[in-house]
Amino acid sequence: MNGNLNLECGVDNSGRSYIKSQYFTSPYHISKPYWNGKSLLVQITSPTPGLFGGDKLTSSINILQGSHVIIANPSATRAHTMRDGKAKLHQTFSITNESILEFFPAPLILQKGSKFYQRTDIDINHNGKLIMIETLAPGRIAHGESFEYELFDSELNLQYNGSLVARERFRLEPKKQEFNVLKIPYTTAYYSSAYVINEEMNYKTDWINRINSIQNDKNRIGVSKLVNVGWNIKLLSSNSLENHEAIFKIRNILMEYFSKTSHQNRMLI
Repeated sequence: MNGNLNLECGVDNSGRSYIKSQYFTSPYHISKPYWNGKSLLVQITSPTPGLFGGDKLTSSINILQGSHVIIANPSATRAHTMRDGKAKLHQTFSITNESILEFFPAPLILQKGSKFYQRTDIDINHNGKLIMIETLAPGRIAHGESFEYELFDSELNLQYNGSLVARERFRLEPKKQEFNVLKIPYTTAYYSSAYVINEEMNYKTDWINRINSIQNDKNRIGVSKLVNVGWNIKLLSSNSLENHEAIFKIRNILMEYFSKTSHQNRMLI
């Protein structure tokens, strides 16, 4: 299966964010967007049961003209057991002209024996702003699976005004002995990574202390500054509920520093 999605959002003459153009093939599907008066919620759904070896997904999302767009998907992405090959996802984002993108995909669940490669390329220009939070589940906890997948291979490149401000690459292979140390804090850990781009936040630090205060015996949090502009937040939670609640608190704090207010009650993660 080869799935493709192209989405471009802008602002109409009345100042409303809207979808300028869209194209998608299975397993992608774009539901009817919702405009709340300040931002546009776009839900990307998938009617298929999940990904198998050899499947490839490609998405391109462009946020233009001062628009404010929230992209979420209501259900988790699942990668099933794979005898051969691996599933691949390549996602690209372009944010420009003081536009805002909030990207909140549901957790990625890697089932026993699955292999998944993900590449993310982000290009931000002209005071574009971004909040992106992605979460990796340890497996099908309800079925007794935890860290039984074969491979999670992730690569991210983030540019701001033409300069590389973040580059991340890591591989998780639970069967390797060195992976055992990652299980020490929590045997069924949920891992989340957030990238935040907003120049205004470079000159304020009180939000960092507020996010760090969320940390407790069930959540471990770290905040790191990127090159020139932006921040990366890492979250390790003991279970799904703790992860969901911590992300909700983090997001609410971050949105106070964005010029446009999002509809938090409709948040989907």
